[in-house]
Order: sequence, then C-alpha cells, then structure tokens
Amino acid sequence: MAGAIHRGVRRGDERVVAAESRLFPHHPEAIHNLPDTGVMRGQRLDWNGDSSVLLAEGRFLAFNVDLEHTNDLRSPAHMQVEFGRTNFITRSLLGYSEWNYPKVGR
Repeated sequence: MAGAIHRGVRRGDERVVAAESRLFPHHPEAIHNLPDTGVMRGQRLDWNGDSSVLLAEGRFLAFNVDLEHTNDLRSPAHMQVEFGRTNFITRSLLGYSEWNYPKVGR
C-alpha cells in the first residue's frame, strides 16, 4: 500500500512539473535576460540596464522591468509581472496588485 501511495505522489509531481513547463516556459528566458549587475539592496532594485525592458513573454505569463512603472510595456499575456525600483506589480485578467519588495536581513 505504501508503494502505491509513493508512486501516486511521484506521478502527481511529474504532472505538476509538466504543467509548469507548459504554462511557464519563458521563466528561464527571463532569468537569462537579467543584467549581470542588477541587485536588490535595502528593498530597492539597483538596475543598470534599460529602465524599461521586456525580459520574457509567453501567452500566459510575461516578465518585464519598468523602474518607474511608466506603463510603456503592456503585454497581451494573461499575467504580467513588472519589476519596479521599489516594488513589483502583477497584472492579470483578475486585476492589478502592487507588492513591496520583502525586507531581507535584520
């Protein structure tokens, strides 16, 4: 019985990984397009690249940087994650939310 449960969990994990790769195939591309010198410091994005740049885009999910949230890069993707200087924004079919970067360290 325990073996059957283990196999079921394993098959379930494989389905999750397969679904993730179909839904979010562009997240490795977004990571690859980050500049070598960008870093988070004290809840601020220290970004040395262009102030507004599309990192990756798919039909379901898009990533971009717009330091001042000028709204220059709007994606037709179902969900967009936009990194700004002091926060990030998520836009989706369900609405819009702003999130502060988390405090790190002490």
